[in-house]
Amino acid sequence: MRCGLVVAVGLVGCATHLLDSPDGSTDLATEPRDHSVPSDPAFIPEPDQTIPPDLASPPDLIPLRVSFELTYLGSTPNRVISSQILVVDYDGDGKQDIVDASLAVFRGNGDGTFQPPFPAGAVGDSFGVVAADFDGDGILDLAATERTASDVAVARGVGPGAFRGLVRSAAGSAPWGVAGGDFNEDGRRDLVVSQSTTTTTGSAVLVLLGNGDGSFRLGGSATVGFNPHEVVVDDFDHDGHADVLSGDVDGDDLTWLYGRGDGTFRQPSMTTPVPFHFCHFVWSPIPSAMDWTVVIAECDPGRAHSVLFGSAGMVVDTGLETGAVAVADFDGDSAADIAVASAAGPAFSIIFFEPGYHFSPPLPLLGPSRQSPVMAVGDFNRDGKPDLAMEGDDGAGHEIAVWINTTGR
Repeated sequence: MRCGLVVAVGLVGCATHLLDSPDGSTDLATEPRDHSVPSDPAFIPEPDQTIPPDLASPPDLIPLRVSFELTYLGSTPNRVISSQILVVDYDGDGKQDIVDASLAVFRGNGDGTFQPPFPAGAVGDSFGVVAADFDGDGILDLAATERTASDVAVARGVGPGAFRGLVRSAAGSAPWGVAGGDFNEDGRRDLVVSQSTTTTTGSAVLVLLGNGDGSFRLGGSATVGFNPHEVVVDDFDHDGHADVLSGDVDGDDLTWLYGRGDGTFRQPSMTTPVPFHFCHFVWSPIPSAMDWTVVIAECDPGRAHSVLFGSAGMVVDTGLETGAVAVADFDGDSAADIAVASAAGPAFSIIFFEPGYHFSPPLPLLGPSRQSPVMAVGDFNRDGKPDLAMEGDDGAGHEIAVWINTTGR
């Protein structure tokens, strides 16, 4: 099976528009975005396009410029595959740890290996996880969505390797994704959660305002596309207020929600259509000539997939069944590269961002592929190079795999 991904890159303060040409083809143009009115959706090329010959990078010109070493294989305490993993130094010892959506904590040793995992709390049917200081004691806490119970469960940290009992707060209906921010700008950490239930008009994204003790109350809400999964928080329009990007997997679009700074969102929002059914996306504010990068991985196998770079559309065929994506500068050339987890074939592949806004063909890294993989970037051996963590079933009882970036050794 072959699969691929979409990358969208936008300029600061610009929106991308699809224009009709006299010959019936389509062109792209950019113009300043007025946030007081809805912007036209950014255009993502259809997935049956191919890389123009002048944009393709010949395979024989791609150096084998990265290498990885598998340093850890482990299982989660309850053998449940998570839909998200989080890289965070939860205990403040300077060594990065891994937490999945079931609140299984893998404490890092600082050399690419990990101690046996332990549960920070007993949660069920959880899909999203985020870390922040939700109770104001200066120690990181963990929050996970519980879809069946329709709540958010917070495990409050009390120091290295220890958590207090869970604090649960109502989180709408069947919450899925979760991210943290300060949406009403009161200095307390808030949450935004996506709702996996749908109506005839779409699904909702809710703001949960922090009370400063690990509990939350309902803030603003907004209607997005159908069945949003992942949500990302950043100041996308540079007005000083926290905004939200929602990936609406059944609506095949991305929704941009612009915060007012009072726990609510400005209306209307902006929607970017995606021309296929996708499972995962990554927001990557890596410094480059462009201001933002969104990488979208398709769920359905069997097709090559489109890439949008500014006003130039091109296709990237990952050559494998895409499970998850991550973005980092893996080869140290100050450009953002893409790691693609495989649900069939090699463990993952790296697609390099080349000069002139080109992508290389995928470089496969051999190892066991994983069913339903998720992926995150970290620096697990503290050498300054981006490493990769993946969770998913490899068929041999291993849910967590950690790959250390050994490039240049």
